[in-house]
Amino acid sequence: MEKASAGGRRPRVVMLPWLGHSHIFAFLELSRKLVQRGLTVFFCSTPSNLAAIEAKLRQDAYAQIKPMEIRLPPTPGLPPNCESPATLPHSLIPLLSKTFDSLGPAFLELLRDVDPDCVIHDVLPWAPAAASELGILAIPFLTVGSAATSYIFGKAKGGHDFPWKRRLPDACALLKMDEALDDADGRVSIKQRMADCLDKSGSIVACKTHVEIESGFLDYLSAMTRKRAIPVGLLLPEGGDEQCRQAEWLDRQPGGSVVYAAFGSEYFMTKDEIREIALGLELCGLPFIWVVRFVHGPDGGEEMSLEESLPSGFLERVTGGGGRGMVVGGWASQMKILSHGSVGGFLTHCGWGSLTEGIGSGVPLIALPLHLEQPINAQVAAGELGVGVMVEREEDGGFKGNKIAKGIRRVMVEEEGAGVRRAAEELAKRIGSERDADLEVVVNEVKSFACKRRERGAKDGKQ
Repeated sequence: MEKASAGGRRPRVVMLPWLGHSHIFAFLELSRKLVQRGLTVFFCSTPSNLAAIEAKLRQDAYAQIKPMEIRLPPTPGLPPNCESPATLPHSLIPLLSKTFDSLGPAFLELLRDVDPDCVIHDVLPWAPAAASELGILAIPFLTVGSAATSYIFGKAKGGHDFPWKRRLPDACALLKMDEALDDADGRVSIKQRMADCLDKSGSIVACKTHVEIESGFLDYLSAMTRKRAIPVGLLLPEGGDEQCRQAEWLDRQPGGSVVYAAFGSEYFMTKDEIREIALGLELCGLPFIWVVRFVHGPDGGEEMSLEESLPSGFLERVTGGGGRGMVVGGWASQMKILSHGSVGGFLTHCGWGSLTEGIGSGVPLIALPLHLEQPINAQVAAGELGVGVMVEREEDGGFKGNKIAKGIRRVMVEEEGAGVRRAAEELAKRIGSERDADLEVVVNEVKSFACKRRERGAKDGKQ
């Protein structure tokens, strides 16, 4: 039985993330912290995504989180049981998003059954709409940075002049980013989804960030949205039981000598991009671990094999015979790799989840933003915080292997990178064991709303 508080049952929260892995795991970490503070948490996702975190939910720290299943309807063109961007070619992700957006009525019925006090939701405008219909508190949880959110929200509203002009990417990257944010592809555009989501929610916004990283941006976001932006921490994954298959190899490398390269689970690289990254890792002359998750086919459709995508002879040259590199196809335990003492640099796309894991681990960043809001994230890390450097780009926004190698060596080897390495280490120490005072604002908001809701219900019952 659920332990009752003085005011009745524990406050109930339904968590609703987008289907991407980084979103799901950020919501899972926030769920863990909410359970620790006396809230009952229902974690809502699709069957295959819940199955993917089943082992995690068996761990003591997560065992009280209650899985709640919501099913995607059969959709022509969408393969069955493919319920994550990581399982689909890039061309089908818009269809997955559109299908997920059709779940508003089903989600409303789930809320009726569970009767929560609060929904903490991703950038899904239909979630706060369902909560509002039932008189339930809706709190958006943003798994992107506050700087990027401010920029996106301002673009949607029009007329907002982003005050950190020097922190914006160059004109070419900015144009590509704006085009991606404007792209609707049969759906509501990303920038409009963000605005609709924030407009329809309650008086606070939970943000996956830390005051040491984005204090000024949080204040600006609060002023723009007229809601209080609450930094709930970096929410780095708890150390689990999963094995780091690269640990033995890492143990043999000198301290701070390895560059770790990974580019997220939702960006599909072209063959040319893969080859330039391979060239950069080869030219830098340092030991490396490179996680390769996706490769676009020649027509932008089907995934290519690892061997097809890499330069001829690359694997033999860098990994054969006790070579200095490891190429990992698929998944790797990123936090365990980043926290290993032999890792001294992180070549990253600057997705917010990866960027915060690098910052939290004290590993300096070699920033190679590829898509959506990542150029702003990269500017925050390299320009605002000084914990990384940007890879120099070509005039058309592309990148070359020699410039990647230059960025890696600048951070990890050359004297000018000493300040970056020191800044990364010091920032990680300041963040330390994350302050939870700001998280208590979210918890207290939920508890207060739940109490008032119970009081209203009791009064209505007497009438």
